[in-house]
Amino acid sequence: MNFSRIVVIGAATLVMCVTTVTVDAQPADVTRDPRPRPGADAKPNTNLPAVQPRPGHDAKPSDAAKNVRIPPRYTKPNEAARDPQRTTLMVQNILIPSNDPGKFNLRIDGVVKAFSVGNNGTTGAIDVTVGTHSVTEMAGISTTNLANYTTVIGGDCSPSGAVILAAGQNKTCTIRNTRKKAGPSLTEAPIKLDAVAVQVPPEVPHGSWTQGPGTYTFNICASGTSGALCNINGAPGQSITITMETWGAGGGGGGGEWTRTVSLGNKYGGSGAGGGGGGGYAKKTIAVVVPTSGALVVYYVKVGAAGASGQLSGLVSVINGGSGGLTEARLNNASGTLVLQASGGNGGITGNNHITGPVGGAGGNGLIGEPWAGAPGFIGGVANTCNGQAGGLGGAGAGPGRTGPGYINDGGNGGHGGYYKSIVNPTCLAHDLYWGKTPGDAGGNGKVHFVW
Repeated sequence: MNFSRIVVIGAATLVMCVTTVTVDAQPADVTRDPRPRPGADAKPNTNLPAVQPRPGHDAKPSDAAKNVRIPPRYTKPNEAARDPQRTTLMVQNILIPSNDPGKFNLRIDGVVKAFSVGNNGTTGAIDVTVGTHSVTEMAGISTTNLANYTTVIGGDCSPSGAVILAAGQNKTCTIRNTRKKAGPSLTEAPIKLDAVAVQVPPEVPHGSWTQGPGTYTFNICASGTSGALCNINGAPGQSITITMETWGAGGGGGGGEWTRTVSLGNKYGGSGAGGGGGGGYAKKTIAVVVPTSGALVVYYVKVGAAGASGQLSGLVSVINGGSGGLTEARLNNASGTLVLQASGGNGGITGNNHITGPVGGAGGNGLIGEPWAGAPGFIGGVANTCNGQAGGLGGAGAGPGRTGPGYINDGGNGGHGGYYKSIVNPTCLAHDLYWGKTPGDAGGNGKVHFVW
């Protein structure tokens, strides 16, 4: 026969022992009276203890609890159990990308606790006092530059790196370093960008220069050149494109004729003078290389003046209109290599023939580059009565942008012939002698214009 004894202690149910008792089977005693004996139906003794000790053992209920074993707390492999009474702080470095070659020193309260750590490197759990602490970092090797990283502090720390610990707390702060730009290969030090010189091409100068009649020098100098009047300053060796335009001056108109006597008894007024010719025009674009410091590129420039008008000289003689001056540019001086030139128009011829009339002056021409020719002056009117005749119009000057009469280098108009008065010929009594006679007009001036 087998039986077990169960001991109940509080809420725990424990098996105190298991006892196996073997009893030899015996035949039932049929002669035994199955009825209970007098007094055998007594109630159980309620004064007995709840736990009965085995025979021969003076055990107490509390002894069973002493034999209960509680297993220790499970810990992960390689993880040291933390003492709940320690107050610790750990700092971990995180690198992005994870294979970045940067190395960092991790500090707690300004003291380095981990030297030259890379990605996932830590200080380990460092014992600290209760209260506020700070977490920072610094470059761990000479080739690590903190300016090349974006740094963010997190974990149990604030963004400024501050952390507060109470007694028994264990906290971890992270410092994440993300490289700002593509760095060098993982086997070489970063390149210092501030050591690379950036080449900036010099600015090309721009401007214009315009002059009327006269002589000039136009100078191209290197920047910083002193002691010279420089029209253009550029970097040595720099190429500058210049467009040059020249206008020759217009010729003057001739003076009108005063009177003309053909034969005795036949008197006529004066013929009109011829107009002056228009000036020529020329244009050219060149590339000039700026010289070294202290040297100059010089252009000699001459601008022609207008042809003079034909004026009365005495009571009888008159003069022709003057020719317009040429406009040109040469290298270095007046006898240097010709770069560009436009000639002036010729002056108109004074009135001197009542049969054919005076002739106008020839127009000027352009030379080199893009040449344009000025128009010749017109012939003056021929006088064959008492009345004087009008002079011829001046020729049109050459050049772009012309919209009508009055252009810059037009030729001057010829003068008007005078009237004749005589008692012999009553038809010529309308005006005083020589009435209406005029000099010719002057031509237009020349001009030069440079643009770069």
